[in-house]
Amino acid sequence: MNYTKTIRNYCQQNEGHIFDSQQMFRDFFSMVPYKTFIKILNRLEDENILSSVSKGVYLFNPNNPAMQIQLF
Repeated sequence: MNYTKTIRNYCQQNEGHIFDSQQMFRDFFSMVPYKTFIKILNRLEDENILSSVSKGVYLFNPNNPAMQIQLF
């Protein structure tokens, strides 16, 4: 299973929403090791797919060209 692909797809489905990383991890991605989950969020932030609002709180960037990419 590709964790990054799974989390990126979740971001695409929820663009424009704000989320708490710990709650999202607990509710949707508990199968991913927590350190890996945080590293993926940092990578997605570097790619401008996510924006950090405050510590542990992120915004899915709407209308981001990187979000338009289809992963197969």
